[in-house]
Order: sequence, then structure tokens, then C-alpha cells
Amino acid sequence: MSKTNTGAGVSDTSKLVQKLCYHLSGKKKEDAAHFFRLAVRMLFQTPHGDTYMEDEYSITESIKKRLAQTRTEKEVYMFSDLLRKLQTETVLKNYRAILSFLMHVSNTPQISHKSSSSPLRAGLNTSESDSAETIQPTFFGLPRLSSSSLSLSEAASGVPIHVILSSGTDQDWHKDDGGVECSSQSQQSTLHQSSGCHVPPNASLNKSVSSEVPESQLLQELIYSFQGINGKFLKLSPVSQGYILDPKVRVKRSVRRFVLRLAELGWLHNQVRQHCENAAASRTLGLIGQSLIAALRAELTEYYRLVAILQSQIKQQIDTSVDSPLCEEQPLWHTEGLTLCRLAVWTFEPQRHMKCLAAVAEACKNKRGGALASCVHGFLQHGDPVTRDTVKSLLRAVCKPMYIMLSRWILDGELEDPYGEFFIAADLDVKGNLLWHEKYRVLLECTSVEALFMADREGDLQSMMDSAYLETSRRVLDVLTGQYKFLDHLQALRRYLLLGQGDFIRHLMELLEPQLIKPATQLYPHNLSSILESAIRATNAQFEDADILNRLDVRLLEQSPGDTGWDVFTLDYHIDGPIGTIFARNSTAYLMLFNSLWRAKRMEWILSVMWKRQITSAKLLRKLPELGPILQQAHLLTSEMVHFIHQMQYYILFEVLECSWDVLIKQVQQAEALDDIISAHQNFLLAVKAGALLDDNSQELATQLRTVYELILQLQTHEEELHSRSLAELQALLRHEELVEERGNQGQFGTSTHEEELNQKRSQDFKQRYIPSVRTQLRVLNKSYQDVVKKFLLMLASQSDVSLQLLSFRLDFNEHYKRLDSRLTVPLTYQHRRKSLMGSGKNVAGTSQQKVRIK
Repeated sequence: MSKTNTGAGVSDTSKLVQKLCYHLSGKKKEDAAHFFRLAVRMLFQTPHGDTYMEDEYSITESIKKRLAQTRTEKEVYMFSDLLRKLQTETVLKNYRAILSFLMHVSNTPQISHKSSSSPLRAGLNTSESDSAETIQPTFFGLPRLSSSSLSLSEAASGVPIHVILSSGTDQDWHKDDGGVECSSQSQQSTLHQSSGCHVPPNASLNKSVSSEVPESQLLQELIYSFQGINGKFLKLSPVSQGYILDPKVRVKRSVRRFVLRLAELGWLHNQVRQHCENAAASRTLGLIGQSLIAALRAELTEYYRLVAILQSQIKQQIDTSVDSPLCEEQPLWHTEGLTLCRLAVWTFEPQRHMKCLAAVAEACKNKRGGALASCVHGFLQHGDPVTRDTVKSLLRAVCKPMYIMLSRWILDGELEDPYGEFFIAADLDVKGNLLWHEKYRVLLECTSVEALFMADREGDLQSMMDSAYLETSRRVLDVLTGQYKFLDHLQALRRYLLLGQGDFIRHLMELLEPQLIKPATQLYPHNLSSILESAIRATNAQFEDADILNRLDVRLLEQSPGDTGWDVFTLDYHIDGPIGTIFARNSTAYLMLFNSLWRAKRMEWILSVMWKRQITSAKLLRKLPELGPILQQAHLLTSEMVHFIHQMQYYILFEVLECSWDVLIKQVQQAEALDDIISAHQNFLLAVKAGALLDDNSQELATQLRTVYELILQLQTHEEELHSRSLAELQALLRHEELVEERGNQGQFGTSTHEEELNQKRSQDFKQRYIPSVRTQLRVLNKSYQDVVKKFLLMLASQSDVSLQLLSFRLDFNEHYKRLDSRLTVPLTYQHRRKSLMGSGKNVAGTSQQKVRIK
């Protein structure tokens, strides 16, 4: 801008201010001159007094309070509306100063021409107390102006302040009074003469004011405090941990408060630095904590650069000039260098920045690892964009070690966490097949609700994790199914431990029967292993893969007194290597299932042997007609047991095992990760255990089923004894007949009297004692079996599982047991099931459909 334009702009501004002052003074030139100086001081500088340290809110509230006391409520609303319009205007840059000017002009009393002293002299004669209500020119004229304020005013108008003050025309209202002129000889005297009164020189002022601490010394003290250093007057309080100004220092209360407000930056700096020192001394800080300390120290380094600039400026200022006390008057345009106001401007943003750092440091005390990163992340919810940017820079540094650990874990499967900060921890003691399940564990103790909806599901990190997860999972599945033949081993478990290979299981049972009937203490694993190899060579199991056959072995469980080989024998399948990850935790479940299925298969085999023996011996025992009713009774009971066992076998092997196996194979084929296979396999075992009555909900049914097995074993004992005794009787009878025939052929008597007596005694003992005893035992056994089966059927019918209800129907397909027990009729069974379901809190709305199925 050219000088002409600059002068014209300043002239227009000056005339507007002059006209405003002239109007507000009631067209009194003396008062207008005083108002004009006050306006210049308000608009183009920020002095140290309380009057000009007020914020916009305080000024606005003071004006509203004043209007409420002197004006109407309507004018208060009008002021609020005008204030909103003023705030939205972009032309005015310093409307707070304008509000302050208007407020103080309204508070200044009107001064008449008859007053013996001018407003300026009245200000000089007033008390120096900070509570004075009148406006007091602080420095006997225009107060000092800091370099920052000077630059702001020049930037606003384009020219220095003295040009504004000296600009004017012949038509100005102060023309007759010599105007407001600022010459290089004595600006102070000229300003005072413009008001029409004489002002004494500075030497005539109160001497106590000139003894105040120079501003440059306070500035130096503040710069010391910014670095945590105690000064001569400004020191750190050991009680409050804040800075205090020596009470003996003579400064105005407003200046004292201003200095203490600036000294807050030093206290904040001390908090951040102390946190860094304390945390660095900790041996368990961790990489994430060290990253936070490094970021805070980097921020402190930037802060120290600012302090160094301020220190160099104040040092240069002290070396080149001698500063005067805060009460000494200097012309506005002679103010240069660093001042308290300029220091406040320079440290405003650093103070906000340091407050954020101190808050983060305080919140992160005694935190480490992910908890520390989460604590820093919580500060992102701040509304101030500057604070958010600061926290982002800290969070970026804090999360860098976490990101590196996460990348190594996801991409390479390596866990490098020397300080235990990662949310995954490794147990180095876990070996072998439990690596997948127990080697690593998650340490996330808590998850905030915000983390559920604030997580960036579409972020780069999430995409990388998803891609790495899918790629790694596909690779793991390919290795398991290809190199380690997971499906083959799964089929082997199904065929041998779950008795899917029928010919092998039947032949193995026949070979083992002579050994397993012995007491458990007489069994030796190497003998049983040789029998196992014989069964493999004699059946289709010989065509199995060599690796699978090498894993198949026998095992003896813990023995109890009275146990036989049947009670402790079990097949075992050794699983190691990577496939052990899937089967390692389920070895006990497979042993339970094998023992249950092996016991049922044994019952089937026992009944089959009994049935064949009864059929083959029926013709032989025709010569003993007294055995007919007993044999028929034994045969009927055996047939009932055969039917029961066959239905149970069908239910377990087909409806439970085969159906669950079909679901498992489909899930394995559709699995995308190893965890999917583990979950599918676990669900398969749970379903089979529930169907085989081995879960917690089927304990009563399992107990009842074991009772049926015990009755079958009792029948086997009675039947074997009956068969052996009958054969002995038959053989004795045949020998007696042969002896009679042989002697008759020789012309002798058939038998002697003694032999005949022995034969009669033996026959009577068999017919009159043994047969009635066996008949009674079979009758009791049959009654016990009937009761146990009826109770078992009643329990099945009352189950909520439809499959078990249908099993009850198949076990009593001809309603034989219903005729024996009226409780098994459909209506009563339905009522019993309804009561059972109501007692367990379940809904019985759908039970009517089950009733129809049972009918």
C-alpha cells in the first residue's frame, strides 16, 4: 500500500473514532480528547491491567448486567442480538476490544468544563488500588505497546500507530485545541496539552511506583520457570507443586496474577518431565511405555526450542537496553522486544499443547502394554482438533511397537514380546499336541463398549488381518489334509475306536474272549497286542495304511478289585504331530465311546452265542423232556434281550453315529480354517456322547441301560450252567443206556441194583431239585428284566428328544410291555412327559406333535 493510501485509510479510521468519542462525550472537546486516548489504548494495545485482561464472556456479562440495572429488558435482548451479529462479521477483527471500550466508556463519569482538573489529572490523583472504579491512565499517557501488539495494529491498518494518532484534517473537532499530535520531541506533553491542562513530569509521581520489579526481570523469571528452574522471585512451591511469586516483590495484583498464569506452563512442563524421568527408571516399562516416553521427550525438545528463542530474545533485549519498571510511562510506538503480553501470545499454543501432554502422562501412570495404548486412544474423543492432532502423534508412536508385534504374529506366526505387553501370551512349557490349544492365550482382561462400535472394520489393518488369516488357514488345511492325511486318520478313528469296521471288531472279540474272561491281574499287553495283529491279518483291516496300523494298539485301564479283562480292555490310537492338535483333547471322549460301544457289542456277541447254543442243543436235549419248559423260558428271555440290544445297536450305530458322521464330513469339507475343523469335530463327539447316553443329561438312562447289561450277564451265567448241567445229564443218561444195551447183548443183566440206585438218584436230583431251581432263577430274572425295561421305556418316552421317544416306540413295537404296565399307555406317557417338561421350565407347546408320532 502506498503512503497516500495508507494515510487516507488511517485518516478515515481516525475520523470515525474521533466522531464516536465526540458524540459519546456530549460534544465536549475535553472529554472527547480523553475518550479518544482511551479508545486508542483499547483498540491498539493489550496492557497489563485487570481492565484489559477480561475475556469476551466477562465483558458481555458485565454489559448485560449494566443494561439490566439501568435499561429495560428489551434493550438487553437487543444487545444480545447485536452481539451475535457482531460475532459473525468478518470485517471486525478486534470486537472484544470494542466491547471493552464501550463498557468502560459507559462506566466513566461525565466531566464538566467547570472541573478544576482534567480527566487525566483526576486519573493521576486517584489511588493506585486495583479496586478503583475510575479509569486510570497507567503510564501517564498512552501506555506501553508490546512488539506483538504493534505488529498486529500495523497489520490491521497498514501503517504505524503514530500515523493514526497524528492524522487528521482541518475540519476535525479538536482543531481549535491544537489537536492530538505526536511529535518526536515530547509526545507525552503534547497529549496532555491537547486536553487543555498541564501535567507534571514523571519525576513528580509517586516514588513507590518506580521501585517495582522491571518487566524484563519478570520475563527472565518466567523463562526460567518454563524450564523448571527456580528464579529469584518466581519459585516452585514444595506444597502445591506450583510456582509462587515472592510476596515481597512489588507488582500490581493484576500483573502478579498474569505472571502466575504464565508460570502454569512451567508447572505443566515439570509434570511431563517428571513422568518421563520416573517411567524411564522403571525396569518393567516395556516397549510401548518407552515409545510414549520417547514421544513425550520429542515434544519437550520442540518446546525447548521455543524457550531458547524466548531466552535469546530477552537476553538481547537486556543487553541492548535498560528496561524501566512496569509503572514508567513510555510512548506506545517506542515499545519493542519481548513483553508479558507478547510472551502470553507466544506461549498460548505451547501451553495448550503442554496441558494435553500432562493430561496424557497423568492418565498413563502405572499402565503398560495395551492398557497404556488404550488410555492414550481415549484422548482422541476430544473436541479440540489441535488436541486430537497432538494425541494422534503420541498414539502413532505408542502403537508402533504394537503394530510390529501384531504384524510378526499375523504374517510370520512369531511372538516377540519380551515385556509381556502384547495381548497374546505364550506358555513355553506347553509342548506337543496341545500347542494350538494351550500354547497361547489372550490377555484382554476387559473390552470397553466403545471398542465394539468404534473399531474400523474396513481399515487397512483389518483387511491385512483378514487376508493373512484366510491365506494361513488355507495353507494349514492343505498341509493337514495332504501331507498329514487328516481325513484318513479321522476315518481310522471311526472304524476302530467307534467300531465302524464290523468284521474286524467281531473277530477281535472272538479271539480276545479266552483272555478277557480272566481276572484283570492276569492280562499282559504283549499277549493282547499279538491277538490284535492276528485279527488285523485275518480281516479287511490288513489292507489299511501302514501308518494307521502302526498307531493302532491295545491299552489296559486302571484296575479295580474283581475286574476282569472285559472291564479294563480298550483299543487305543496313538495321535501325534500336527493332527494331534485336533484329537489331543478328545482322547478321553474316544475312550468313553469305545468302552460304551464295546460293552454293547459284547452284549450282542453274548446273546448271539447263547442263541446259537440254544438252537444247536435243542435236538440233543429232546431226550430230556423235563427241560422243555425251562429251555423255552430261557429262549424267550434271550429273544427279548436280543431284540433290545439290536434296537439299541441300531440306534447308536446308525441314527447317532452315522448321522453325526455325515454332518462332520460336510463341515470338514466346508471348513475355511483349522478352528472350524476343531469345532466341527468337538460338536461331533458331543452329539455322539449325547446319543450314546454318556452326557450329563443321560445319567439315569445310562444307569438303567447298564442294569439291562447286568441282567444279560446273569442270563449268560444261568444259561451256561443249564447247558453244561443238561449236557452232563444227557451224557450220563446215554452212558447208562449204552451200558444196558451192551450188557444185554452179552446176555447179562442191564444194570446192577447199586448202579440203578445211583442212576435214579442222579436223575431225581436233576429233575426234582436242579430244574425247579433253574426255573425259579429264570422266573426271577425275567421279572427283573421286565421291570427294568419297562422303567427304561418310561424314561425314554418322557425325554424331550424325539429320537429317544422313537427309540422307546421301537423297543416296544408290538406293545408287549404296554400290556404289562398301564403307565406306558400313550396318554399317561404324554402326561408324564408334560409334567417332566414343566418341571424343567421348558415349553410343552410342541409336545402334541410328538404324541402323534408316538401313537
